[in-house]
Amino acid sequence: MTQILENIKNTVKQHTLVPFTAREIACNKQGDRATIDVVTNNTRFTVEKPGDIMSAIGIKPSLAKRILSNPTENWSVFQDAISNIDKNKTYGLIARSDNAAISIVDTKLKEIQQLNYDSRIDDLINTLDGNEGFQFHNALFNPLDCSVDINVNNLSRELDMGGGDLWKFGTAVNLSLTNQTYAQYFLRLICTNGMTTRENLAYRSAELTKHIGKQFVKYASDENAVRLANARVSKLKGARASVYELNSVAGALGKEAEIYFPNYTSIIEDFRSAGYDIKDIGAKQAKLMFTNENLYDVFNVATYLSSHQREAIGDRKALELNKAAGEMFVKGPDLQFSLIDIYKGK
Repeated sequence: MTQILENIKNTVKQHTLVPFTAREIACNKQGDRATIDVVTNNTRFTVEKPGDIMSAIGIKPSLAKRILSNPTENWSVFQDAISNIDKNKTYGLIARSDNAAISIVDTKLKEIQQLNYDSRIDDLINTLDGNEGFQFHNALFNPLDCSVDINVNNLSRELDMGGGDLWKFGTAVNLSLTNQTYAQYFLRLICTNGMTTRENLAYRSAELTKHIGKQFVKYASDENAVRLANARVSKLKGARASVYELNSVAGALGKEAEIYFPNYTSIIEDFRSAGYDIKDIGAKQAKLMFTNENLYDVFNVATYLSSHQREAIGDRKALELNKAAGEMFVKGPDLQFSLIDIYKGK
């Protein structure tokens, strides 16, 4: 744990916050592609996502697209316009050591500043070391925005949802330059060899402070997450899956749905006999059509495959299945009332 966190802290410190004004934005054309740079204090920073900086200074995506599609003709006019923007308005970019601007942020600072999350990370870890109820799980650095995720398992929380469906809970802490957020998550034991899948429950932003340990304990000790999980599982177990929910799982699997989700083929035939092509039903209508599948069973298919069969189906399909399962869990059953039920009376 110590070495992982030290490496992450050092990586964060290889980034800087660079304040700039709209007048310091420059556009260059490289072949058919437009690039956006920020030139400040005689240093050029290349913006990796031009749309982000245009959005930050209040330019709508449609206008930004037009400007960047033909920078030779459009940029000089645009440059004249942004030169009139409030001189006191300061923006910020997070730059790597190679002067690539990876993220645009709000800032009131006027000077370049090295990023440093040491005090917040140390305070959180010191809190965990002094509390036997929590256990550090892992930490990850996100190079896209220079944020840090620290995952902590809650050793005092464990629920058996029945049939050996064991759920353990934890809290994820995300640290970034401008804020820190918390997310409750649960780990599900989904097969006898100990494979698990993770689902997020709820998010909360918190005041930026160095005393992050107290914030963490308060949020991680909230019992609502456990009650929420129980209630949501009960809803899933007591509901039939909609066509939309079935399609979300089958769609993630593509042609392999026949192998890993064989019930889907028989349901396609059921709907075809009733005069519907299940694959052509629009999302809005699909959410209001019953299947004869239990929603919790469909949820388990998605989570099982995304974890236990990840190597066989590939990372992309596993991620899509996780997304589908997460939507079922967070939003609950689509079918709150009966609109179309081809199985009624059968």
